[in-house]
Amino acid sequence: MAPTELIDRVALNHRLAHDGFRLALRGALANALAHPNPASDAAKVMLLRAIEASKVALTHAAPALRDGIRQVKEAALRSIPGNPLDPVLEESIDEMLANTEAAIELVTEADIRVALEHMRQFRLRLSMQTMGRNFSQAINNTRAEFRGLEPNFRVADRGGKKWTSGTYVETAVRALAVQVYADSAVFGMARTGIKTGQVKNPGHDNDGMLFSTGPSTATLPSYQDIRDEVFHPNTNAYPVMLES
Repeated sequence: MAPTELIDRVALNHRLAHDGFRLALRGALANALAHPNPASDAAKVMLLRAIEASKVALTHAAPALRDGIRQVKEAALRSIPGNPLDPVLEESIDEMLANTEAAIELVTEADIRVALEHMRQFRLRLSMQTMGRNFSQAINNTRAEFRGLEPNFRVADRGGKKWTSGTYVETAVRALAVQVYADSAVFGMARTGIKTGQVKNPGHDNDGMLFSTGPSTATLPSYQDIRDEVFHPNTNAYPVMLES
């Protein structure tokens, strides 16, 4: 399996897990709004319990992500003769993984807040509609008003760009997998005495770019010099040993 295929699979699998959670969250919200009295505490409690149940969709996501990243790391190390293992590399990958998991947790909590805010807005509008009206009529009017309003499950990145939460999660995991593969491969090259690496990215301008696995030289940038620019979340590039 090509590195990009493995990376895409790991990212997509986690995106599907998050999409399953968000779908369950939508269902929980719809059921709460369909309660005979959505303004009641019973309806709110029902939503809160359903939200906790929705998290079941993420039960296997965290260990599956860790296993996927392990496969990415091992695939990168197998591409280098000697298959070196080192606690420093393991620690670096663990830190990147922990940071990504923390970011995904923030997105998950943001989705929950969106659902709760949608419920709050519905209850508030229902209370306003109830004034001077029959309660059944008020519920029908409020449901009609909210029928075309979808919960805004979107998050903003540091640059202010807004993403659907599923796309954000997939991009975050792909970024992790790309850099774990690249770091592991270049680490292996450096540990086994390979001083020059090459970017593999068919059809792209940087295909064949050479870099130093150690410090930059008079003619070559170092891996660290090109890491963020070349091995970004959407790239199909990966590092290989210099072809003779």
